[in-house]
Amino acid sequence: MSHPNILPLYGVHVTEGAGEKSGARKIWIVSPWMQNGDLLGYSQKHPERAFYLMSDVISGLNYLHKLEIVHGDLRATNVLVSGAGRAILANFEVSRVSMPDPTMSDTAVGEMWWMALELLNDKAIPTRASDIWAFACTCYEVMTGQTPFRHQGMTQASLMSALDKPDSAIPTRPTLRSREEEQLWANLLVRCWKHAPRGRPDTDAIIRYFSKWKSADNTAELDEDSARLWQVNRPESRANVDYELVYRVLLRVNGAV
Repeated sequence: MSHPNILPLYGVHVTEGAGEKSGARKIWIVSPWMQNGDLLGYSQKHPERAFYLMSDVISGLNYLHKLEIVHGDLRATNVLVSGAGRAILANFEVSRVSMPDPTMSDTAVGEMWWMALELLNDKAIPTRASDIWAFACTCYEVMTGQTPFRHQGMTQASLMSALDKPDSAIPTRPTLRSREEEQLWANLLVRCWKHAPRGRPDTDAIIRYFSKWKSADNTAELDEDSARLWQVNRPESRANVDYELVYRVLLRVNGAV
């Protein structure tokens, strides 16, 4: 994968355990360091960048969805910010290839306050539609610095009970900072929290919504250091990748470790 809003993967490093843990393997993912930390902290220090950061997030998510990849754990602390001030999707530990066969999928994982209503059922699996719900929750974090839905339940069962009512699957409306945020809440975010997954907009529709703010962004697309990060991946990005096969292999490796 190679995209300006996706954290590049440089490689993996495998270490062998020592002493009592002799023979135990640990697999480490190697990626570039992002000096501005995560989206939650950065957005609270730079509220004027909120719309551009949210636009970056949906751009990266759109790229994943076009590859039939579901992120599965999208939230502000799983998005990093580059030196150029661009949002970079990271933490793909629970991402999965979108496949019709549920036997090849894990059950829902991730922090419950970002999980779509349908994922609160233990047998449900993450989908592109549930990523859209989580995207709206991430926007809520960026605008408020607070955890979405936390006031509606402190356990998975109580949260599911609170949300499983008509028109209840929307966080308490916060005090918003601008007219643009008011419009974002009313015209987009409430649609992303629809009970029925099919009622939520897809990434293409959300990108169109953000395009009017994106065009006014004066931040450089990539600084020199960031440009080198993605340049490493460009030759490989031309190859045809069987993502379903990659997913199956990773499942086997994970089971063997």
